[in-house]
Amino acid sequence: MKHTLSVLSLVFLSVSGCLSLRPSSVDSTCAPVLIKKTIATPAPAPNKKTLDPEKTALPTAAPAQCLEEQSVDAYNASIGLSNEAMGYVLKGNDNAAHGELRDAIVNFSHALKLNPLYASAYNNRGNVYSGLGDLVRAEADFMMAIKLNPKFASPLNNLGIIKYDTDLKGAIDCYSRAITLSPNCFSLDNRGFARENIDDTQGALQDYSASIKLQPTYFPAYYHRGCLRKKIGATEDAIQDFNDAIRINPTDSLAYKHRGDLFWRANNASFAIRDLDKSISLDPKSSDAYISRANVWRCVGNKDRAIQDFEKAIQIEPKNMWTYLELANARSDKRESVKDYTRAIMVDPTWEPGFRNRGFERYFLGDKNGALADWNQALRLVPNKGLTHSVRGRLRAEFGDVTGAIAELTEAIRLDERLRYDSYCLRAKLRARIGDYKGSTGDAIEAFKLKPGHALNYFMRSVFRMKR
Repeated sequence: MKHTLSVLSLVFLSVSGCLSLRPSSVDSTCAPVLIKKTIATPAPAPNKKTLDPEKTALPTAAPAQCLEEQSVDAYNASIGLSNEAMGYVLKGNDNAAHGELRDAIVNFSHALKLNPLYASAYNNRGNVYSGLGDLVRAEADFMMAIKLNPKFASPLNNLGIIKYDTDLKGAIDCYSRAITLSPNCFSLDNRGFARENIDDTQGALQDYSASIKLQPTYFPAYYHRGCLRKKIGATEDAIQDFNDAIRINPTDSLAYKHRGDLFWRANNASFAIRDLDKSISLDPKSSDAYISRANVWRCVGNKDRAIQDFEKAIQIEPKNMWTYLELANARSDKRESVKDYTRAIMVDPTWEPGFRNRGFERYFLGDKNGALADWNQALRLVPNKGLTHSVRGRLRAEFGDVTGAIAELTEAIRLDERLRYDSYCLRAKLRARIGDYKGSTGDAIEAFKLKPGHALNYFMRSVFRMKR
C-alpha cells in the first residue's frame, strides 16, 4: 500500500493549546483522514455484527478524562503564564482555524516573547509550520515544547507525524511516549497507521481497536481498521467497520467506496452498486469509485455500463494508464481495444504495457506485422520482460525465423520461471525442426521435470529420442 504524506491540517482541541495533526495522503484511498475529536455520552452496546449496514448500531463514547489538559494547565500555572500571553495563543488558534497561517505564526511568536517557557505556543506554532510545509522549523518547535514540558503529549504526537515520512520506527516511538503520558485516540490511530506501514498487522489492529475503545465515535480509527481488514481479507469485519464509520460520518465518499468494494467481494452486487453510486454522488470526481463500479458492471455482464464508467474515470484522471487497460479488457470488439491502447500510448509513449497489450490485440485481429512492431517497441522500453520475449518468439516461429524464435524463448526461460514449461515445449519442437535432436530432447526432459504428469511430455520425449 502506497502512501505519501503531504499536507498537514490542524485540529484545535482546547484553549490551553492541545493541538493534534493528522497527515493526509494523495496516493491512497486508505490514507489517514482528519476528524475533530468529540466526546459523547454512554449508550447501549452495539447490536450483533451483520453484513447489512441498516441492521447495525453504533456505540458511543464513554466519559473520558483529558490528562493532556490537566498536564498543560498545571505546567502553565507553574511558569506564571500571563493572560496577555494566553490571549496571543488564542488569537493564533483563531488565525490557524481560518487558514491565516502567517498571522498565526506572528501571534504565537508574540506569546513566546512574553513567556519563552510557553510550551503550548511552541507546539501550536510547530503545527502551523507543518501546515506551511516548513518541517524543519516545525520539528524544532515540537522539540522545544517537549524539552520545556516533558509531560506534554501533543508535541510528541506531532513530532511523530513529522518523522513519519523518513523514520517510521522513530514516529512509533514518539506516538508510544505520547500514549504513555496521555492515552488518546489520535496517537493510537497514528501509531496503528505507522505499524501498518512496517507490516506489523496485529500491532496496527490492536492500536486501531484501542483508539476506538477510548473514543467510540472516532471516525479515522474505524476507517483505517476497515482498510486494513479489507487488505488482509477479513471482509465481514471490514464491512462492520465501514458501517460504523459511515454512521459517524455519512458524507465520507471513500468509506462508501471501500464498503462497496467489500460488498462486491462478498458477492452482493446490488449492495456494491448502491454504495458506489453513493460514493460517486458525494464525490463525482473520484475516478477510483467509477473504476470499482465499472468492474462490478463488467462482472455482472453489463459491459456498456462498465465502458461508460471506465471512460468517465479516464476523463477525470487521463494519466491513470491502467484504466485504459481495464477499458480495453471490457471491450468485445478488439478493434476498439486497439484504439484504447493507442490513446494510452499517446498520453504516455513510454508505457510498455500499452505496446505489449496492443500487440496482443493486433495479433488476434490478424495484424501480425503490427503486433511484431508493438512487441519490438515494448522490449525497447523494458528489455527484460519474459512474456514479451515469449510471444515475440512464437510470432517469429510463425514467420519462419526459427533461430530468432529459439533465442527469444531462451530469454523467456531465463527471465520468467512461470513461462518455462511452455517455452521448453515450443523450443523443443523448434530445435527438432532444424535437426537439433539432442537439444530438443533436453528441452523435453526439462518440460517433463516441470510437469511430469503431462502426457505431451512423454510423447515429445519419445519422439525426440527416436529421431536422435
